[in-house]
Amino acid sequence: MEYELTDERIRYIEAKGFSILTACPGSGKTTSIAYKLGVLKDCTSSRVVCLSFTNNAVAELLDTYDSLHNSRIAFPHIISTIDSFLSQYIVLPFWYLIPGLKQRPSIMDDTKDASLYERTYKRQDGTLYKGFYTRLTAEQRNFYYTHMKKEYSIIGPESYCWGNLMIDAPEGKVVARHVINRRLNLGILTSADVEYYSKCILSQNPVIAHALAKRFNYLIMDEAQDMSKIQFEIIQLLMMVDFKMLN
Repeated sequence: MEYELTDERIRYIEAKGFSILTACPGSGKTTSIAYKLGVLKDCTSSRVVCLSFTNNAVAELLDTYDSLHNSRIAFPHIISTIDSFLSQYIVLPFWYLIPGLKQRPSIMDDTKDASLYERTYKRQDGTLYKGFYTRLTAEQRNFYYTHMKKEYSIIGPESYCWGNLMIDAPEGKVVARHVINRRLNLGILTSADVEYYSKCILSQNPVIAHALAKRFNYLIMDEAQDMSKIQFEIIQLLMMVDFKMLN
């Protein structure tokens, strides 16, 4: 693959420290990122992590890198989704720092299966019925069964949501707390949980953020404008320990 080194591209390739690359779609941002990855990789002191948001975006970066440099990017450098990075380098190695989690977790995209939260009870007449695994009031049970097929996620110390909707009703918050505690007891985390607990782990244990900054001294964030608030806060926690953020 040919890559024309224009003045603008050279400024980006040679930029050090915090820098932002902005350009219109189709202008070659992905190619510039892949080219810069090769330049940084050739520096003996550089260890680069490049993060994007989807598997397709990661595959495109890998393919572009291969075409430009005729080689695969390899240890100690990685190209990964941000979800995989948080799971592999923060949550899974340090899961024991998450309150209520008693085993190495499984990360599930879909936790809406009612069997996770229900158990079988026996009535006095011997018949069986399904019910929530813990005691709830009538209002809380109604809320649970109404929204049972939604995924409850942590988004703050006392804030919960299903889908993209905040849970404001008091009975809903109680149910969400029980649902999340149930997942922790079972050793299950969702992608939203991974982000929330990654932020908690880094903010409460700066030594882990420092170790990551030592492991990867350059970070390229592809499509940085798509970061959520909590993802941005995680990146900030890493940058505070001399983590060089590029793009």
